[in-house]
Amino acid sequence: VTFGDHRLIIGIDNLSKKFESKQWADAENPASPYQPDYLNSATGVYLQANLNLFEDKLNASLGLRYDNIAFKLFKTELIESEDASENYNQLNPNFGIQYKIMNGLKIHGAIGRAFITPDAFKVAGNYTTDGFYATNYKGNPDLKPESSVTYDFGLAYNNRKLGIDADITYFNTDFKDKVEYDFSNPEFVSFMNATKANMNGLEIEFAYDLGALNNYAYSLKFYLDYTHLYNADVIIDGPTGTIEEQLKYVRLNKAAFGIMFNSRKGLTTRINARYIGERNEDNWLYNADWTTWERIPYLTTDGEEIRPTLINEDVLKHPDYLILDLSASYTIKEKYTIGFSIDNLLDDNYMEKDAYYMPGRSIMGSFSIKF
Repeated sequence: VTFGDHRLIIGIDNLSKKFESKQWADAENPASPYQPDYLNSATGVYLQANLNLFEDKLNASLGLRYDNIAFKLFKTELIESEDASENYNQLNPNFGIQYKIMNGLKIHGAIGRAFITPDAFKVAGNYTTDGFYATNYKGNPDLKPESSVTYDFGLAYNNRKLGIDADITYFNTDFKDKVEYDFSNPEFVSFMNATKANMNGLEIEFAYDLGALNNYAYSLKFYLDYTHLYNADVIIDGPTGTIEEQLKYVRLNKAAFGIMFNSRKGLTTRINARYIGERNEDNWLYNADWTTWERIPYLTTDGEEIRPTLINEDVLKHPDYLILDLSASYTIKEKYTIGFSIDNLLDDNYMEKDAYYMPGRSIMGSFSIKF
């Protein structure tokens, strides 16, 4: 709905996710899955107002969203689990503003609350897996959804004549009730809410187009997107006391940078580099039950460390990596386009998760017709 220069948006949506898994011991015999089948269904109603004031120099947005989340856990074959269900309700506001100081230069800021619903089996589950990693799991009916409050503020500058587009933003996120594994009971693994967690850092975006020197007869753009976390910590109040540690599965640094070329005569090319910084992970390999298996040693017989990034038996540090991608296309008569892309150009052997290797070099070609 439009009121002059202002807009009001009202809507409703639903996101439902049903999880079903099957595992096979061999070609003929099924094995128990790692998790029971479950359904997460979230229905939301939202209201968003976008305001343009002072001849469009000041832009503001105010929003409110209500969600009802339903969990259903299903009895699953080959795993000890029963039907169960839970419900949650959430109300989340948000506010954003930007002000144009002068032509091309503006300041901006925003604050909002968000939430992440835990999977159904973490709330209502009571099941046992078998096999090598046989484990008893018990859901926590008192488990709350993870909630967070994020604020950010920054400065942006755009000047097409000079070919410059830049933005620098500081952000801070405070988490409440972050869901963590609970290993305090020797009989089963459960889930609990951490007391609190925090992340804050800086996002930098910069692009410069050399085509601006020739009135954009072509485009040769150099770009960089970089995110650095100053802090990413979690505080957990457990039965043995308070624990403060770095958040797992969170990388303190990541970046994308490269060069894009557009001839304005049909040819486009791009080379992109992806830098993913190191992070801490749960060390599942050393957490396994080794009572009936030979434990993996820390050193080889020659004294070489098998896992030099091991922090302790529970945590390992996943290394950083840099991956290059290349793509190009050519359009004929604004109708026919042929192209190719090469992911992992240098065929690097890397992992985004411990022990799960990513694909090596992959080459893809394409041909398209525009009608």
